[in-house]
Amino acid sequence: MKIQNDKQTVSYKGKQFYDKRYGYRFELENNRIMVYKDNNIFVKDLKSGFKYSTDKSFDSVFKLSFIGEYIGLIYTNEKIKVSLKTINNKKYEVIGLDIPGNNKNISKANLYINVDNEKPEHLSIYDWKDSEKIKVEYSNFNFNTELNKNLFVID
Repeated sequence: MKIQNDKQTVSYKGKQFYDKRYGYRFELENNRIMVYKDNNIFVKDLKSGFKYSTDKSFDSVFKLSFIGEYIGLIYTNEKIKVSLKTINNKKYEVIGLDIPGNNKNISKANLYINVDNEKPEHLSIYDWKDSEKIKVEYSNFNFNTELNKNLFVID
């Protein structure tokens, strides 16, 4: 994931998990584990061992990287654009939508799904001027993986 502002570009690597029964888990490099469950985010700082929780609305960036959150926006969005695009000889279905809220830096998004394997490859999020501000690249994406519920517990 790359997040760009006027002064710098910050890159993160992480691993995401999702189970409709347990929520989302985001392992942010070797620094932090975040579990999104109901309307809360449970966080564990791996370096200090410090744990805390916060309201899900506190996070306006990382939660958008979850495919499930994007699908939720598709169901509630009035303005959705679907198109086909070829990039470097790969065909993509591009699902574009507006992101609700008052954040000018997170205004629109396009999800690129590889037509051949039907897996998401990347998500681009744009500001109100159509400049790309966030790019999430999905690698090793697996559908319908059976996950242990303990993966979604911060201990």
